[in-house]
Amino acid sequence: MTKQDAIKAFGSGAALARALGITRGAVSLWPTELDQARIDRVRGAALRLGKQVPGAAQHLGGGHPHA
Repeated sequence: MTKQDAIKAFGSGAALARALGITRGAVSLWPTELDQARIDRVRGAALRLGKQVPGAAQHLGGGHPHA
């Protein structure tokens, strides 16, 4: 997931930052390609707030049953 994908899912960098409990400045310092820890935080916030993020369905069990 890219930083731009995450921002787009929340509508703005400020909204993403609020959802994660961090500053806009912190989001602006993120790399273009997010590491797994940031992806997990973004997906968690998206799930909590009912937002759609790229790739979330496949990684959150979207149709893939777990044993």
